[in-house]
Amino acid sequence: MSIQSDKKRVISGALLYIRDDFKAVDESSFLQETIVSMALVGAMIGAAAGGWINDAYGRKRATLLADVIFAFGSLVMAGAPDPYVLIMGRLLVGLGVGVASVTAPMYIAEAAPSEIRGGLVSTNVLMITGGQFLSYLVNLAFTEVRFSFFILSSYSFLASMAIFILC
Repeated sequence: MSIQSDKKRVISGALLYIRDDFKAVDESSFLQETIVSMALVGAMIGAAAGGWINDAYGRKRATLLADVIFAFGSLVMAGAPDPYVLIMGRLLVGLGVGVASVTAPMYIAEAAPSEIRGGLVSTNVLMITGGQFLSYLVNLAFTEVRFSFFILSSYSFLASMAIFILC
């Protein structure tokens, strides 16, 4: 499962519980919309900057940077005392996702032998799609767990660190 699919889908199940944990979110549709959309804003910025980051630092360092940004954002979300810190964490996670979404296909295409390059890039897309499906299943498993968003954000931190270590 990729970090892209993880953050895009977990919020769909977690927003119900974020509303329970933060009364201000329950009372404001603007805050709910901002929490959901801020990761996408971050992803757009990260994707726009991703090409420059890849050129300046290389693919491997760009991947590691994306993982660090994502991990830090996950920790910010897991420890968010209020919805505004949660929004900042979502922005950071989005930045990491944006950089990774530009870097991963490029890195795979450049590192893979030409005979299997197309299959490996396609497998990347398949893993993202499969990860989205798994994220919905995780949402289902955590439907009755209090503070599920904070648990899932902690899991996201562990997943990004695993990717960092494997690079």
